[in-house]
Amino acid sequence: SGTSLVTRPDLPTDCDIDGLESRVKNPLEFLGVYFEEDSVYTNISLTNIPAYKVAASDNEERLLLVGETYLERCDVMVSVVRRLLTMARGNDVKDVRRTIELVIHAMEHHLWKNGQDEEALQILGAANLFYLVRNMSENAERESGDLNDPTEKQERGEKDDVVSLSSCNITVKKRIMKTILNSMEKHQSLTSLIRNGVLALWQFNIPDDPALLYREIIDRFLVIVSSLNGPDEEYVQRSTIILLNRLVCKAEGEEKKYKGGRIVLSMMEVIRRKLEEKLADEVMEVVWSVLWNITDET
Repeated sequence: SGTSLVTRPDLPTDCDIDGLESRVKNPLEFLGVYFEEDSVYTNISLTNIPAYKVAASDNEERLLLVGETYLERCDVMVSVVRRLLTMARGNDVKDVRRTIELVIHAMEHHLWKNGQDEEALQILGAANLFYLVRNMSENAERESGDLNDPTEKQERGEKDDVVSLSSCNITVKKRIMKTILNSMEKHQSLTSLIRNGVLALWQFNIPDDPALLYREIIDRFLVIVSSLNGPDEEYVQRSTIILLNRLVCKAEGEEKKYKGGRIVLSMMEVIRRKLEEKLADEVMEVVWSVLWNITDET
């Protein structure tokens, strides 16, 4: 409502919000007390709130409810996804599936809208997916080790319901990758988003998982290779070409022929630029490997 209803939580009371004491015995079904990041109340933990469901920022459950409730408001979603990114970066997300669903839903819902908030949401969303998928990938590696020594998981204090990448079905993996690819297609000029997207794709099982969307990824990567060639974009270009090479090695038959001509022309253009710069680096080496693999047995 924009009013300052929050009282001091350190005072002895059954209700942390002024004016709602009468609802302690008759709780509201829902109450939104979400504060923007620059609010003086943003770090206050509200324990005693007379409502069955509370949308707030003081814990993960309430924060996810904020996102699910105010999905239409891009400015609020930017704030929510930024907070989730902090949690994902520290591998502190408990409900991984619900968080991924919210981030994907937010990116999909605001994808084709234009504005600074919409662009920020896509960048933050792609970064979120990178960390979330990376954390799941690391969980999968630990899970594989735990098969040999089941006591390791107990020593780390992990539960049996830890979400790993191997526990996600093909539909979930394809939806995550598709969301990233759609965002990269819409915002081709946002280098930070492209970087986050490519890094996120690298966290999947290479090359098997990206091969599920082989043609879509080839389309996106051809644009990246041709458009990102500045000194500040070398890392993204190198990562893209290396992943492209892994995909081409995996492909067979008609898949390998898909836009094979464009792949060859794109690689030749990279070689031309490297010759002009008099550079013989890792990218040049991988480009020759792509040319070898794309023309082998086709």
